[in-house]
Amino acid sequence: MLCAAYDILRKNATDMVWVEAVHDLEAAKLRVKELASRSDEEYVIFDQRTRKIVAIGHSLQPRQ
Repeated sequence: MLCAAYDILRKNATDMVWVEAVHDLEAAKLRVKELASRSDEEYVIFDQRTRKIVAIGHSLQPRQ
């Protein structure tokens, strides 16, 4: 059984909220792009193996 290696977290003003886990970094980046395109929130990709943040993404769409 393959374990998910990356967590996607949503940042808010005070902390981070777990969204989902994925198996590889490229899939995580695509998923963050998809999530960020629907909101103005910032997302973080956390590598469970190294215990480090490996990417940060947010929507570049203007707020309405």
